[in-house]
Amino acid sequence: MTEPLPRTAKGDRPAFFDDAAIDALVAMVLELARETWVVKNRVALLEDALAAHAPSLDVETHRLPPEKQATLDAARADFVARLFRVIDRD
Repeated sequence: MTEPLPRTAKGDRPAFFDDAAIDALVAMVLELARETWVVKNRVALLEDALAAHAPSLDVETHRLPPEKQATLDAARADFVARLFRVIDRD
């Protein structure tokens, strides 16, 4: 089995514009676009499966159990951290 790739890149971030803030903004927009497409794809798959198996479920009023909501809240925090990592100057 091969070793996993490191999760952090070495060296400077690539620069495409004269202003680093524009590079950061573009990186954030691209991250949002990537995440949005993944969500759109998953929602389409889930809506299709739901319509086939539970046509009477009201998605607008359904609530997640607390443990699943906590997991979703943690995933949201991770997403926000990934989105803003491009402007982290540490």
